[in-house]
Amino acid sequence: MTGSSLLPLYLYPMKQTLYLAKNYLTIAIRNLLRHPGYSLINLSGLALGMACAVLLAIYISYELSYDRFRPEVARTYRVMKQTRHANGRIAWNTGQQGPLATVLPEEFPDVEDATRFWAGLRWINAGEKSFQQMFWLSDPNVFAFFGIEVLTGDPQTVLQDPFSVVITESIARKFFGTTDPIGKIITVDHNLFGGTYQITGVIRQAPDNSRFQYDFITATMPQGVRQRRSWDHWLPPAYSRPANTYLRLKPGANPEDIARKLPELVERYAEIAEDESETVRYYLHPVSRMHLYSKVDMPGFTGDAGRPYKDIQQIYLLGLVGFFILTIACINFMNLSTARSVSRAKEVGLRKVVGAYRSHLIKQFLGESLLLSALSACIALGLVYLALPPFSAFVQENLTLNSGLTLWILGITLFVGLLSGSYPALYLSAFEPATVLKGGAIKAGSAQAHVRKGLVVLQFAISIILIIGTIIVADQMRLIQEKDLGFNKEEVVVASIFRQDRYQSTGGQLQKRYLQIKDAFSQHLNITTVSATSDLPGNSWPNREWFFPEGDPDRGVEVRVFGADETFIDCYDIPLLFGRNYDRTYAERAWERRGKPGELFVLNETAVKVFGWTDPIGKILNSHVRKGHVIGVVKDFHYRPLYETIEPLVITAAWYRLSHLSMRVRPQELSETMAFLQRTWTEFLPTRSPEIAFASDQLERWYRDDQRTGQIFSAAFVIAIFVACLGLLGLATFTAEQRTKEIGIRKTMGASVWNLIILMCRDFIILVGIANLIAYPIIYLAMDRWLQHFAYRIELSATPFVLGSLLTLGIALLTVSTQAWKVARTNPVETLRYE
Repeated sequence: MTGSSLLPLYLYPMKQTLYLAKNYLTIAIRNLLRHPGYSLINLSGLALGMACAVLLAIYISYELSYDRFRPEVARTYRVMKQTRHANGRIAWNTGQQGPLATVLPEEFPDVEDATRFWAGLRWINAGEKSFQQMFWLSDPNVFAFFGIEVLTGDPQTVLQDPFSVVITESIARKFFGTTDPIGKIITVDHNLFGGTYQITGVIRQAPDNSRFQYDFITATMPQGVRQRRSWDHWLPPAYSRPANTYLRLKPGANPEDIARKLPELVERYAEIAEDESETVRYYLHPVSRMHLYSKVDMPGFTGDAGRPYKDIQQIYLLGLVGFFILTIACINFMNLSTARSVSRAKEVGLRKVVGAYRSHLIKQFLGESLLLSALSACIALGLVYLALPPFSAFVQENLTLNSGLTLWILGITLFVGLLSGSYPALYLSAFEPATVLKGGAIKAGSAQAHVRKGLVVLQFAISIILIIGTIIVADQMRLIQEKDLGFNKEEVVVASIFRQDRYQSTGGQLQKRYLQIKDAFSQHLNITTVSATSDLPGNSWPNREWFFPEGDPDRGVEVRVFGADETFIDCYDIPLLFGRNYDRTYAERAWERRGKPGELFVLNETAVKVFGWTDPIGKILNSHVRKGHVIGVVKDFHYRPLYETIEPLVITAAWYRLSHLSMRVRPQELSETMAFLQRTWTEFLPTRSPEIAFASDQLERWYRDDQRTGQIFSAAFVIAIFVACLGLLGLATFTAEQRTKEIGIRKTMGASVWNLIILMCRDFIILVGIANLIAYPIIYLAMDRWLQHFAYRIELSATPFVLGSLLTLGIALLTVSTQAWKVARTNPVETLRYE
């Protein structure tokens, strides 16, 4: 051997390590291929569990990330106003009086900065293009406050000129086909701040994971006096234009101290009556908690009519589902790995005889386990890559796989691989070769058997929790879908034509022509009833007014006011219990009677009960804007989503705030009817895209999150059962192999096939029973808490628990008995021939 072929001495340890690693890898691959069934069960089960957990983790991580990227978000708060009324009802307001943001830094040294904005969808026109976009009126410091990046223009001066506006990149391309629209002109259609604006800057589009969405931002109020007064001067609440108000505290400042002082400040500036200020308190809600914690932090807060708030309890629930699936997969992996390791005791003895050290054996077993775990992780990543686009579409979010989750997968891979490989690595490697080779394959110790049974119990308990949870969620969603709403939403089409110009510069011209529009939409044989309303049943936000019975000013009741014409209760099949409805003649001129004596009211049952009347017909009611008498009473119907109970309601022909046309249609030739509706819309509003949809579809949007949770539960149940069955199949196969001789002897002694199947299934039946005792209290408490955010909910009965247990037991027995049947039918001569 020449000198050049000799390696330096310091490289020999590296060469030896590489050789051992190659040897371990070869042995690991050989063992995987030698037992393809077990390898496939382990790989597929762990990969599927990892993939499901990662998908849910991506979604949860996305929801938790909302607005966390804002500058100094930990010190940024939204000002919320809570009003506790005399009847005990709590109301939350997100909008505050406009001047509040300007005085906060002056009055409170701990307030570092404050800003305000008003946001709404408005029609924006540029040349021949017209779209409804999110329009902000804001303070000039809004860019620095929320970290909105100004791509073109100076953030300090971009909105200093009157009638200037900044737009996002995507809007620039949408309206002008370029990202450089500086100097171009747009017009805004609005009765208060509409006008002609010049584009002075371009800003970056708001991320999807933000509550603050905008397309256009301006700091001017071009129609001057009225709008500027309502923002810059303290006015009575009925006349002020509320603004979303945000503040940033200095480091170390206590938000509760500021919140406690706000009622006194507002009372001092706005001169609010003392008795009203006593019912009001303010709350500084962290921006980082807005998206998920608003309903939890502020009991009674129902959100607004825009983008719905998510519920952190839903996120916790999905997190538990992902954790449960991953736990089942890991249990399978560890159980099969440790169970099969016993059969390799002779291999350990032989390797020790030929010179293997214990450290070598530990590395070998850990390497095999890590290899299997790593292969599962690679398959899981592939599944995530394939499933992420349809999953994103399902949850309606823009989800991506980030590097943090990749590291999380790596951590899970190492944890599962090391944990499942630790038993054979540490336990089997400690045996003396002579002992192992003399007795052949050793039996698992009682401690290991107890651990394995405990893991199987945990696996069953998780499966039972998911099954029962799926049944309960499905039952609750069925209640929501099938509950009698008090009105008939089927075969009703809604055209939201009147709200198109309610706040436009036209000043509600469409509403003034409501009779002509209503009659035009009626000119089709398949349209039986047409009704004009201010809100939609089951999907509405009617205004509240305080009503006082005539002669009893101390017994006021806060009532929802629902504007509707004479055909409303017929269109939605709402039963009229007492009295009568107003007629077309009255409805045609009712908009002129607002605030004048003689207005006619139709109440719901709840309003009658709250006023304490037994005979409400003819009773006179007064509010600060209207006076009239009761002519009828309708049966209670759910004009709000089912998360809330029914409140007192007044139905009146309030034409000044029309929004929708509701049309009951016949199911025949529906496509032709819809085409007619779109043509009719275009006749009256050619520049606006028709907003026409079925009432039932609009109602469903309130329950999409809960329906999505139910669907995820169902999918998780199927996946969990599948993964659990894979593990049970592998474990049952191994158990049968370990008891082959015992079964042969029992058959020789006269045991029947069914006796042997019962023998092998008995242990699993006991484990399922123990799992039920663990699962019942957990799922009961979790589901009872989830049901609490429904005003109308199912009562938890024994049925879901019994069904869940029976289903789990049935699936487990089917899985185990399949393998038991196969072993029990084996000829005992084949199993005992070498004994």
